[in-house]
Amino acid sequence: MSSSVAVRRGSQLPQFEHRPIAVVSSEAASEAVDLATAAGIHLDDWQRHVLEVGLGERADGSWAAMEVAVVVPRQNGKNEILAARELAGIVLFKDDLITHSAHRADTTLEQFRKMERLAEEFDDFHRLVKHVSRVNGHEQIELKGGRRIRFVSRQRNPGRGFSGSVVVLDEAFDLNAKAIGSLIPTLSTRRMAQVWYASSPPHEDSRVLHGVCRRGREREGTRLAYFEWANPKDVDPADRDAQYAVNPAMGVRISEDFIDAERELMKDIPEEFLREIMGVPEEPSADGGDLIPNWSQLVDPGSKIESHHRIALDVSPDRRWSSFGAAGRRGDGLFHVEAWEHRPGTNWVLEVALASWQLRRLPIRIQPSSPAGAFIAPLREKGVEVVEVTVAEHAQALGQMLDACANDRLRHLGASSLNAAAKGAVVRTAGDADLLGRRTSKVDITPLVAVTLALGGVPELTASAMDNVW
Repeated sequence: MSSSVAVRRGSQLPQFEHRPIAVVSSEAASEAVDLATAAGIHLDDWQRHVLEVGLGERADGSWAAMEVAVVVPRQNGKNEILAARELAGIVLFKDDLITHSAHRADTTLEQFRKMERLAEEFDDFHRLVKHVSRVNGHEQIELKGGRRIRFVSRQRNPGRGFSGSVVVLDEAFDLNAKAIGSLIPTLSTRRMAQVWYASSPPHEDSRVLHGVCRRGREREGTRLAYFEWANPKDVDPADRDAQYAVNPAMGVRISEDFIDAERELMKDIPEEFLREIMGVPEEPSADGGDLIPNWSQLVDPGSKIESHHRIALDVSPDRRWSSFGAAGRRGDGLFHVEAWEHRPGTNWVLEVALASWQLRRLPIRIQPSSPAGAFIAPLREKGVEVVEVTVAEHAQALGQMLDACANDRLRHLGASSLNAAAKGAVVRTAGDADLLGRRTSKVDITPLVAVTLALGGVPELTASAMDNVW
């Protein structure tokens, strides 16, 4: 006599779903699922469901959905959906250009490697391939006849380069509004154009994704396919039913032990557990901030440093967050600032600092009296040059930052971490000096402090200062 025990699985249907109208056929979706299966991409029911709805067709054979959005807690397998869509696009649908983008370079590279493996191992794909470019930052797969899939890091290429008949926007919580504003009109002229958004729930300042979520939840728009696995904001993080409700891969690739371990790991940042694992979006914020009211007006996705490149490091007082910031001059003389690395904790700082030094030999600006001051000695031991920034110089750099913003002499890329810092930062007074308040600000302001300290090292415009000095 034998018995079997049913394995509990996460919900295969989202809490919020909106389908485009006028769907008359899903033959393309069925073919895409069959192709993915043949290629070894094993899709769960929820992943197939997203593809089937997202690839529904209208009477004229065009896609019913011009936008497809999948919002689900991390580690559930959204990238398998993207791989299946990209594979079908290049093999079945003859898409001329598929652009896959993610905020982080390593996330973009991971998807490229996944598609590269498919190009090597799956015959239906392999026989179409003409060339695979592995050049760092320019990864792409080109097919005979000129069709291609390219992989773009928005961190490295934050401009307006997201063209193509299909644009895949992974890590959509960190999308820049201006870049999206320039993208959508280019797609409107393409009969078979699609934009795919994939993301964990939005952050407070995820303006683009909050807009997509609002339209999806309110069932607004006739050409949006929307799928969101979400819990209410007052959910108990220990509620097992709530965990299964928003993690469709639970019982398949995500175990209860994993969820419990994640909860323990994030016990000091419970809001991140709620967002990343429990599917609770952060409440949206207004653009800009009190400290820099016109911050959102200074976004330029194509901005970059041309000269006088300076970098700085800052660490939060509780050492939960660390940021490297950069500042310099653009070709037109305006200041440019960006938080080029922002991660939890501090155990990664030395490795990144050393790699940066070996690449460009740029000294790292650090305020010795700040939490980041603990890195000065270890960095110097490894041969990295450090410039110590005094409290007075911090105050001067803050004045330089505020003046540049107020007078429209600064640009930034619109990254969410720096936006949040600019919105939530407060100024504290130390003697006669005004400083960015690391302890008094209610949010992590390490990205803003880092770019401000970096900006303090950029000289004012003089004849000698315009020399291209790195």
